[in-house]
Amino acid sequence: MSEKLIKIVRQICSEHDNDRTRMMDILIAVQKEIGSVNDDAIDIIAETVSCPRVEVDSTVSFYAFLSKEQKGEIVIRLCDDIIDRMNGFDVIAKTFSEELGIDFGETTPNGKITLERTPCIGMSDQAPAVMVNEEIITNLSSDKVRNIVRTLKETGDPKKLVHRFGSGNNSSELVRSMVNNNIR
Repeated sequence: MSEKLIKIVRQICSEHDNDRTRMMDILIAVQKEIGSVNDDAIDIIAETVSCPRVEVDSTVSFYAFLSKEQKGEIVIRLCDDIIDRMNGFDVIAKTFSEELGIDFGETTPNGKITLERTPCIGMSDQAPAVMVNEEIITNLSSDKVRNIVRTLKETGDPKKLVHRFGSGNNSSELVRSMVNNNIR
């Protein structure tokens, strides 16, 4: 276990008052900083916030967006719930895989982009949908997927995928999301 890792993880825990009730905030911050929440980081967190290691480990294991393994700088998470499957998941999944040259659960050879399936992301009314890091893109088609991959390869910036803002507060400066609320 490196001194650098210990310092980074302890600093993150300290920024969250070493409070185990803020475990999700700590885990998200650690993953953002080092790219994963590996076993060494789990040990440091458990010791620093005075909780059993199994509590930290089980939280990392439970949540699909947390990972013990290193991922690419960009993580594409295609929603694979039943509604997405009914609305073209298979075609969208195949297009992502072909355009990136990798299968689900893999990272591009340059280490930049990871492709994953994920459970519901709350966008069933606009399926099929994908999360690219924190950006949500809905109503996917094969052409949209090709444009997403092209933009990511050219810019490396998921924020460049947002071309229009959604309804309601989704268009505010704080949110800046393409999601429509579909509230009637």
